[in-house]
Order: sequence, then structure tokens, then C-alpha cells
Amino acid sequence: MDSPNIVLLKDTGDQRGFCYSLPQTCLEFRNLVKGAAVLSVKPGAVRGNHFHHVKLEMIMVIFSDSWTFFYQGRYEAEPTLRKFEGQGMAVITVPPLCKHAVRNDGKADLILIDLSSVEYDPQHPDVIRDVITG
Repeated sequence: MDSPNIVLLKDTGDQRGFCYSLPQTCLEFRNLVKGAAVLSVKPGAVRGNHFHHVKLEMIMVIFSDSWTFFYQGRYEAEPTLRKFEGQGMAVITVPPLCKHAVRNDGKADLILIDLSSVEYDPQHPDVIRDVITG
């Protein structure tokens, strides 16, 4: 896999709020998880603009406004972007060596749940900065 796999989940919630059931791929990924983080992306902000040599990453994005995911596989000449609108949840699996970034184009914070196949080591982070969007 050179490019990310992006799955938009169906909201099965009701008047109490949203409910997203994770697909089997997420449940299988749990056996690889060595690190996890919960992050927000403020309106107008970008997270990412990097790639990883080794890490396989699963990013779950909970959104209530517009945002864009940018990615560029190692054999792709230009970045690709995918725009999202409205409310929902996306699960993005990013392979090693794939540049990626999340930009919040809306007025509400994005919530990201990041699962990683590599434990974060501040002395040797597997994060190589490579800007693909501003």
C-alpha cells in the first residue's frame, strides 16, 4: 500500500448524539498499536506535513465542519487532496513513507485519534517534516 486508505463511517446515532461503529480493519489494527494520541486541530490550523519511515498510522477524524486531508505517496509526483464537509467520522490508514496532513477549513475544532504501530520516542521520533500544504 503506497497511498492511504480512507473510510467514511456511517452515523447510526440518534437524538442522544452520534454513534460510529469501527470497521473490522480498525479492530485488526489494534494488534499493531504501540502508541496512541488524542489531538485537536483548531480552525485554520494544519497538523501533519510529514511522513514516517517505519510507522503505520491510523488517524480517526471526528468532524462537524469542513476539512481537507492531503497525502502524497512515495511514487506520486503531486499531493492529492480529499475534502470533507458536514458532520461525520473518517478513518484513514497511512502507510510508511506517505506524506500526509490534515487542514481544518471549518469553524469548529477537529478531533483526531491517532493510533501508531510504533511507540513514540522523543529521542528518535519517526517523523520527517515535509510540507505538502500551508
